[in-house]
Amino acid sequence: MRRLSLNAPMMQDDLVSDQIYVVLIEIDHPELPRPIRLSTDNADRIQADPPIYGTRSSWRGANPIADPYLWIVASAIGGQGPRPGPRSRSRPRTAAAA
Repeated sequence: MRRLSLNAPMMQDDLVSDQIYVVLIEIDHPELPRPIRLSTDNADRIQADPPIYGTRSSWRGANPIADPYLWIVASAIGGQGPRPGPRSRSRPRTAAAA
């Protein structure tokens, strides 16, 4: 199995490179039994049936075998641009009768 380096600065200096950017995301909250780990790279087959892909990394103390970063499609996170801000719930002002 071929592993790609995640050394982005060296990759940026090369005009042509076979290395890719990988985004690792960790979501942790006191109400979660364990952190949720996500990756934009599907380089490793985590499970055969059903097939699950992801990235094995020790980033932020994760165990690469027991706690893999599961593959996601990055555009599902980013959305289609900025979301509108909160709407005002106040009533519009009306002119007082004279």
